[in-house]
Amino acid sequence: MEQFARRNFSFLVGCADGVDCSFRRALAHSPYRERCFVACAFSGRRKRARSDGLFASVVVPEGLPPKAALHRRTLWIVKRCSLATRHPSHERLKRSVKDIL
Repeated sequence: MEQFARRNFSFLVGCADGVDCSFRRALAHSPYRERCFVACAFSGRRKRARSDGLFASVVVPEGLPPKAALHRRTLWIVKRCSLATRHPSHERLKRSVKDIL
């Protein structure tokens, strides 16, 4: 994170558990927290990110099914970033990534 911050990057991070949560925690306790935006699929997750001291907003329309909301949130992030990292958490996806590499 430090190297990206030195190059004047800001940070877009998702609202999910796992890797997103790890990045949120690291950013919340860093000098870069003011340059972080948490893109949320659900209002409850927005509240959780704000309680960590990060700016967060719901970036998808209300009323979408959960799977669709998470997918739209991910697309929203990717369309607005310069560099994206994706860390698959589902076993089937992990195997697919290993097959590609």
